[in-house]
This record gives sequence, C-alpha cells and structure tokens, in this order.
Amino acid sequence: MSYSKDEVALRKILKTIITSTPGLKYAIIIDDTGITIMSESKFTFSNEEEISVEKIGAIGGAVFTAGEEQGHILG
Repeated sequence: MSYSKDEVALRKILKTIITSTPGLKYAIIIDDTGITIMSESKFTFSNEEEISVEKIGAIGGAVFTAGEEQGHILG
C-alpha cells in the first residue's frame, strides 16, 4: 500500500497524539459532514466486535456540527 506524504504525516501526528496522551484510545480526523478522513487506535479490533470507526466519526461529526450551529444561534 502506498501512502502520500500528507497521509504519512497525518498518521504520524495521530500516533504522536495517542501515545502522548494518557487514557486516549482513539484519534479520528473527520470533516465537517462527519466523514472519517483518517483514524488511529492504540488497540486492534477483531472483526467480531463490530466496532466501526466510520460510525464513531459520523456521530462525532454530527455532535460537533450541532454544537457549532447552536453556538452561532446563541451568539
């Protein structure tokens, strides 16, 4: 698998964040719509657990966007 320079740099940043922050298990980069751009985890998941980083990113994006919109409404 070939990664671009940007992907390698982002992956390195995510790994640094995860390893330098105690208690942090996952780091996800999402866009404004909740689409997961890249994610990193301290742990590996088996397929049986049905944990979807895409779903976590979508939920996080929706919560962030809703909070941001509410902030604009409240001024």
